[in-house]
Amino acid sequence: MTVLEQIKEQVIAGSVKKVKEYTDAAVAQGLDVSMILNDGLIAGMNVIGALFKKDEVYVPEVLMAARAMHTGLAVIKPLIASAGLK
Repeated sequence: MTVLEQIKEQVIAGSVKKVKEYTDAAVAQGLDVSMILNDGLIAGMNVIGALFKKDEVYVPEVLMAARAMHTGLAVIKPLIASAGLK
């Protein structure tokens, strides 16, 4: 499993610690910030959104996933600005 897949899975699981760990690892590996954002963090939230729509997860799980995503976003936020992403 790639580090981006791990980020995605941990966002789905709502694991703040693991998302930070894997996001740090992705940055250390020199992965493109937009890939970390789109293929890791946002991809995980997309899965949570689809599960929520089907009533397979509920608001607490969505909030846990959002908190985990926010943690990963905090890691890459300085890099987003320097990469010129909006």
